[in-house]
Amino acid sequence: MSKELQELTNKIKDIIPEIEELKFGCKVKLAYNEYPSQIIQSCIGTLNCLDYIVDSEDTWHEYKQHDIAELEEIIGRDINLEDVLKCLEDTVAYKVVCSVFKNYLLIGKPGCLNKDAIKWKLNQPLHEQSEETIKELNKLI
Repeated sequence: MSKELQELTNKIKDIIPEIEELKFGCKVKLAYNEYPSQIIQSCIGTLNCLDYIVDSEDTWHEYKQHDIAELEEIIGRDINLEDVLKCLEDTVAYKVVCSVFKNYLLIGKPGCLNKDAIKWKLNQPLHEQSEETIKELNKLI
């Protein structure tokens, strides 16, 4: 992960802490597994256990209450366009205008030209956006 992407990810997680909630779609690192696992179903908060975690080998595992200690790191779910727009709404002093062009959402100030807009590749999470998009978003958020 690039320094710019890590910086932007941290800023967004500070603004939207639910990205790291232990629920459906959240990625976690378990002490005994080198690859991140993804929560398919969770009962954290009620029974203090993680249920149905699928790991990178697409095999199913079930973790009961005593296995919660195996949770090494909460990575969180993927950051998506909705999260970025929420952050822009909360942090940018001017109104953000969006338009769609081909497979991109163009984000910019009112009256900005398409060539000056931030280009978000639709249906892709933050970590799959271009370095230029990440760099420009980092300036705004």
